[in-house]
Amino acid sequence: MKKLLTSLVAIIVIVIAIYSINHSKNVAINQVSQTAQNNSNAENQNSNSQASQSSQSGSNAANQSRETVKPTEPVHTPKSSCDVGRYTTVFYRTILNDDRVLIGVPIYNSGETDLYLDSATIDLKDDTGHLIDSIRHVSFYPKVLKPGETAWGFEDTIIKEKPETGLILETHLDVKAATVPCVRYEVSDITISNERFGGVEVTGQVTNTYMKELDQINVAILLFDNDDNLVACLHTYIYGPIKAGEMRGFSTSTLSSYKELVAENIKTYAVYAYPTQYQFG
Repeated sequence: MKKLLTSLVAIIVIVIAIYSINHSKNVAINQVSQTAQNNSNAENQNSNSQASQSSQSGSNAANQSRETVKPTEPVHTPKSSCDVGRYTTVFYRTILNDDRVLIGVPIYNSGETDLYLDSATIDLKDDTGHLIDSIRHVSFYPKVLKPGETAWGFEDTIIKEKPETGLILETHLDVKAATVPCVRYEVSDITISNERFGGVEVTGQVTNTYMKELDQINVAILLFDNDDNLVACLHTYIYGPIKAGEMRGFSTSTLSSYKELVAENIKTYAVYAYPTQYQFG
């Protein structure tokens, strides 16, 4: 009986020991599992946090980029353009019974840049479109034109057929954007007087305001009658050396046989003084 009790006690002790060992293992396994779970959750939180921060940073960067980048403003390119104004024609007959016509063609710089007026061809037609004459190499004064200014082309020419209902002018221009500067010298003391044997004389003075010695100055004079017709265009030179600030005089006369061209019939005039300038290409 004693031995039986001893065996039962031993068995109970062994069972308790086995239970304790299994319980300890389960606790350890649960602790490891819990730790792993915690670590996983922490990693997920860190990952989510980093992704959120990265996304937020990218969004902020994109917003900053959108805020700092401004749209490119269009570049304004100055336009070059001109308009042909109302031309003037005055018919007259010489003492030799030649029929002639005074032609004036205004060119207005309606653009935003200086213009260079090379030369032009003017076709003279009647009201049916029949060509009466074609005048080539018509010069304009002044040759370089600022925006808002008007230059004039002028011709005093024999007309072969005088139309009964008026003369129609078609002007073909050679106009370019100026690559040479538009220069004007100061003009003063203009006097218009009658010549002894007909025509008029124009005198005046030009000041070299360029502050540099000049070899030559061009002077162009446009004369308009009481009806605003261009009836004469005179051109002359002042030869140098012309010192900076120096004032020099000029005198020139008309060569026209137009008998009505007298000082009393000149309503307005325009005088331009400028350097000799050529533009090629």
